Amino acid sequence: MSGSQTSVSNMALSHLGVGVQLGNAVTETSTEAKACREFFEPALISTLKDYKWPWAKKFTELALVEEEPGNGFNYSYRYPSDCIDVRAVEASFDLTPGVIFQKPSPYDLGFDSSGLLIYSDIDDASIMYTPKITNFDVYPENFKIALSYRLASYIAPRLTKGDPFKLGNKAFQMYQIEIARASASSFNETKPAENPDSDMISIRNT
Repeated sequence: MSGSQTSVSNMALSHLGVGVQLGNAVTETSTEAKACREFFEPALISTLKDYKWPWAKKFTELALVEEEPGNGFNYSYRYPSDCIDVRAVEASFDLTPGVIFQKPSPYDLGFDSSGLLIYSDIDDASIMYTPKITNFDVYPENFKIALSYRLASYIAPRLTKGDPFKLGNKAFQMYQIEIARASASSFNETKPAENPDSDMISIRNT
């Protein structure tokens, strides 16, 4: 991952007007490299969470922890170890490309001594979620650019002596613009599958 992490880190430094360019953001010991390395994972997780990137989703069956956990739900399940954002919990998922889930089932989050939990009334529940993805080969360019602005917003105070010119705020504003662009692009590139009318709608229209 070092090559792509270095590329994104160098873009972040450029956003702040920092003249230093890193050869390896993972191993170098410069102030710039240390700052990028310290904030890279928080920036990555935030960028993955702040927008439901169409390519960054995963489906899996949940592991049952307990029936009747005593909090109003029928079941508790173990939160997937690589999950950073729950998108939907269902009995099963239609994996037709572009399907939008209009009415996701209710769920709640909690924890026990072993980690995070997902509470649901669904038996044998499955989850659609955003995983923590560290394989840069799957990242589209618009994601890398957004990530670089997010990283720049985090490292600005350290690398610009307290950020007197609010470069971090400007970087964050650009990050929000890139997220909006990604959303618009995804809307234009995908077409949700049409859901068949319900029985009640069909009867009403006859």
